[in-house]
Amino acid sequence: MAISLASSPAVAQETRFRVLAFYSEDTEPDHVQFAQEAVKLLSERAASEHSTFAATTEWQDLSDERLKNYQLIIWPNQSPKTAEQRSAFGGYIQRGGAWLGFHAAPYNDKETDWPWFVDFLGGTVSHINRLAATAGTAGEAMEIYHYSSL
Repeated sequence: MAISLASSPAVAQETRFRVLAFYSEDTEPDHVQFAQEAVKLLSERAASEHSTFAATTEWQDLSDERLKNYQLIIWPNQSPKTAEQRSAFGGYIQRGGAWLGFHAAPYNDKETDWPWFVDFLGGTVSHINRLAATAGTAGEAMEIYHYSSL
């Protein structure tokens, strides 16, 4: 699935910021629900703030060519799995790109085997999810990150 929002030609000409989200729909149901809510919220915010927001479940599109068109990459519920995707993301960050990840996006354990990402996160490694689930919506979580300040 791919979603792209540019509400009119005038908005496209005035676009200040370009955001791309990669997410998964084949993971835990609560992670899918969060990602879907985040995509909806970010689409609405982009339209009101003259930004472009696109979202996709096609992780194979995570490439140097695709990422170069965006200032911010968001992972609401997953992270890249292949060496090619990881390399493209690492290059994007090293060239000055920005990233925002939620919940399971920065998950790393001994099977993940992505040392660059562990270093990028400052050494964060999660072995066991010991946090209790909490009620909330993507909108509440997004309030932590003030999109309009971009």
